[in-house]
Amino acid sequence: MILMSVHYNEKKKKYYYRMRVKNPNFMIDGKRYINKQSDEYYTSEKKAKNAEALAKAKRDDDQNIGNLLTIETTCMEYLDIQKRAVRNNQVKVSTFQLLHHVLTKLVIPKLGSIKYSELTTENIESFQKFLLENRKHSTASKYFDKFLENIKFCKRKYHVKPPYIPPFPRKNDFKQFGKERYIDIDNFKIAISFAEPKFVLVLSALFYCGLRVGESTSLTWEKVDFEKQGLFIKDNIYPANRKLFPEYNGFKHNDSPKTESSVRFQPCPPSFWKILLVEYERQKSIPGFKSTWYVFGGATFFTPLAVRYNVKKMLRNANMPELTPHELRHSYATHLTNEGVDSRVIAELMGHADESELKRYAHIKPDKKVEALKVFE
Repeated sequence: MILMSVHYNEKKKKYYYRMRVKNPNFMIDGKRYINKQSDEYYTSEKKAKNAEALAKAKRDDDQNIGNLLTIETTCMEYLDIQKRAVRNNQVKVSTFQLLHHVLTKLVIPKLGSIKYSELTTENIESFQKFLLENRKHSTASKYFDKFLENIKFCKRKYHVKPPYIPPFPRKNDFKQFGKERYIDIDNFKIAISFAEPKFVLVLSALFYCGLRVGESTSLTWEKVDFEKQGLFIKDNIYPANRKLFPEYNGFKHNDSPKTESSVRFQPCPPSFWKILLVEYERQKSIPGFKSTWYVFGGATFFTPLAVRYNVKKMLRNANMPELTPHELRHSYATHLTNEGVDSRVIAELMGHADESELKRYAHIKPDKKVEALKVFE
């Protein structure tokens, strides 16, 4: 029996056609293809066949166009569609801004010139590696999902089958890309020039003093020793659930740092101490100044989230790999290690109970390893 694509509806006394298309619910019902019925009905069998031919021709034309389009063109087209969705309140503005950043700042510069039909698995793996080398794993994974949105859009509109897309590497597999997550002092001096002026001091404290975020944001002027040029680390600020602890307004000011060994006196490098004194004189000139004011922020403290955001913004503006505030603290330990400072001294400065904790993130530069081998000459 020959299956006809044009059928007759007895109730409406009209004709319609069916086309074999891919099933969007394949993962639910297990059917890879389904017969999709036309949206309209036609008064004659000939009109139904003509409409079916036009629909197939349009699908083939879209596929031919998809073979010619570049990744850049498809990205811009998808952004236009999402922009209209934002105006119709179908997509959040923040979601669109993230998509716009990923496609215009990462995908297009890296893959924009490649034709969509010529995109290969190697290109996709290379893009995954690029994201992992320049972003945190969680951020890189989120960015890659946005790139996949564009691929799915092209597949849906132009009926062009994409290449095999390898799964995004798990967090434990990140080390295979061989990227140590720290910044050296030369690059930090460049990066800090791109920071927001009011956050320069707190970001410098993370790198030059090795403070934790909560330790730095909770620091008040009464904890600063102007004679010994150092800081007394005794407090900590950490996020608190707003529903469970409404009195904390999202952040709890704790009277003790992370561990007992974290309570310490932290001497400051001369370069950092100079800008700290400048900030002290500025706040001191403000009417109502008190010693209980925060070193970084004044009458109110900087939230840990604000510090994290400004670290990311600073490095992005400087076109450097993304790091977290805690990784600036790691960079402090790495710099001291590469300068030959004793590990017990570094453990004291970092507020660690045991120097073995430094092994997790005090990275040795490759040139230091080469210098060490000179003892055999």
